Amino acid sequence: MKNFIGLFFLIGTVGCFQHYYKAVQPKAVTAFDKASVIDSLNIQNRYLVLRSGSQAYYIKNISLNADKAVFLCTLDTLPSYHELYLNKGRNGRLRYKPRLDLPVLSEVHIFIKPDTSVSAGNYVLQLSKIQKIAIIEKDKARTTTSSIISGIGIGAGVALVVSAILVGSVPTNIPIPSPPDNITCSPQVYTVSNNELELNGTLCSGAIYASLQRTDYLPVNKLEKNSGKLNLILKGEKNEELMMKDLQLVQVTHDAGEKILIDKKRPGACL
Repeated sequence: MKNFIGLFFLIGTVGCFQHYYKAVQPKAVTAFDKASVIDSLNIQNRYLVLRSGSQAYYIKNISLNADKAVFLCTLDTLPSYHELYLNKGRNGRLRYKPRLDLPVLSEVHIFIKPDTSVSAGNYVLQLSKIQKIAIIEKDKARTTTSSIISGIGIGAGVALVVSAILVGSVPTNIPIPSPPDNITCSPQVYTVSNNELELNGTLCSGAIYASLQRTDYLPVNKLEKNSGKLNLILKGEKNEELMMKDLQLVQVTHDAGEKILIDKKRPGACL
């Protein structure tokens, strides 16, 4: 008796590891210290943001007055692309995307006691009201750790082979769940059977750069009963980029009881 075996494979690169930033607070104790820090950051063209309770404004045209007791400035509306830190980063985890969120790394947030006089226009920033200064910068340690963890999957063995016959259309009324917390940001493959969605596995784990792109194989299963169809859904984690060159379902005919494996030295060849 002959059986059909399907190998679902993907060739591509996955933007996998996460980028993180952090807020660093300088040791500014006295009013003089705070004035020196802010003045220095302004000279560096850092993007200054005033935080008063739930309000946030862009600080521009800032200058220290003669007696160095207050800053004279103009407050302006904060553009949406400078609101990442206000929301604690993407997914609330101090994460950012290099291509979209680089402005956050230029920001300096100046927190003051709640002030009802804060509004767009001219403003006098009293040094005595400043509670803390948060300088945003890349969290190199956390980003590097994420890169290392995601790269571990490069050397992991890939489970191969499945029973499958045909690829069918996927029902549109099935909700697609978010990946579990213990699933990496590699693309996930779900199979659909009897209106139930089941995580089948992940592809191209650790392929975080173009130089690491490769062909990956994954077993797929769960034929629709009485239809001979195999329904698949490929889904990436929210806010992650998936760059896929090719997706195919490979069908292999074999004798019953035989186990089909992939020859690593000859990708695409079966043993």
